[in-house]
Amino acid sequence: MIDYDPKTGVLTRKVDFAANSKSGTPITCTNASGYIQAVIKTKFFYGHRLAWQLFYGEEPRSRIDHINGNKSDNRIANLRLATAGENVQNSGLRKDNVSGVKGVSWNPTYKKWTAKINKNSVTVYEAYFDSLEEAAHEIRLQRLKYHEQFSNHG
Repeated sequence: MIDYDPKTGVLTRKVDFAANSKSGTPITCTNASGYIQAVIKTKFFYGHRLAWQLFYGEEPRSRIDHINGNKSDNRIANLRLATAGENVQNSGLRKDNVSGVKGVSWNPTYKKWTAKINKNSVTVYEAYFDSLEEAAHEIRLQRLKYHEQFSNHG
């Protein structure tokens, strides 16, 4: 029912799904979170999971991480299996971040910048710095150490 181009990540309908979903047209509907999704026979499917299944011939065994963080980029080179924790490690800068540096916040008690990294819900690194620049530099080094290929500096 669906064609997949692994180089572009585009999913294309092979049959008419509905009056507004004609054969030969790409699936481009995105949800509020930015993921491409399709409705097939009244069931919702995420584009990245469809892409994985069409390319590898099997349903993904776990979560799928978008390596570049772009949730609508379903090129096979941009998709990898990940645990929930690894998926979180590859997340970008949170919208409520005040420092502008992922993993760094101001600690009013110590009047210092705190650099903190969690892995599998456990704090694996925490240090205090006088300057934001020092904290930013060190958090990047530590993130590479602890998050390895899932490191995302925001």
